[in-house]
Amino acid sequence: MSFTTIIYLAIAVMVFASVLYNMLFKETKVVDKISCAMILVCLILRIFMIK
Repeated sequence: MSFTTIIYLAIAVMVFASVLYNMLFKETKVVDKISCAMILVCLILRIFMIK
């Protein structure tokens, strides 16, 4: 794994954690929680490098 791939994965994990925190503790509307969940699906696929 190259250095740029490791940096890319680290950024994806940080964004994933931020969105997850936002979804669980900050958002109150169901529509916003669903939107966060859709973003999390894309991020988890990127973290596991599934295209």
